Amino acid sequence: MKKLITLVLLSPVIVSSELSTIDEFFSSEKANAMSSHELTIYSLEKCSALSFISIGGDNPDVHDLGDYFLETSLVYKIEEESEINEEVHQENTLQTIQVYFKEYEAHINEYLKTEPDEPFSELMREDLKFCMYVYEVISGETGED
Repeated sequence: MKKLITLVLLSPVIVSSELSTIDEFFSSEKANAMSSHELTIYSLEKCSALSFISIGGDNPDVHDLGDYFLETSLVYKIEEESEINEEVHQENTLQTIQVYFKEYEAHINEYLKTEPDEPFSELMREDLKFCMYVYEVISGETGED
């Protein structure tokens, strides 16, 4: 029972039928009510989902950017909420990323109906820029010498 309650409490921070950019979310009332830790986790999980959707899904044989964001999110969760079992954190992280993946998938499928020659919508391009910045900050790779 305790595990079930924990999973409910750790469910995706935001799920909506109307997808907005990560930057737009940060300006929302929901974001203002969240802690810095929650916003970091939200960003990492959204970036993981976006990375996976951008490359056509997760390839278990290749460690890619989506995996990097997933693992980083998991580390942040475990460090911040060490009283919760790591397996619970892992299951929640995977479920949340799957929800975000499905949101992006629905968005891109709808977008491609009107723009079949353009692989990424403006929303996805903006989120990808955000995610690359997050990656650069976390990894220490700024692309500058």
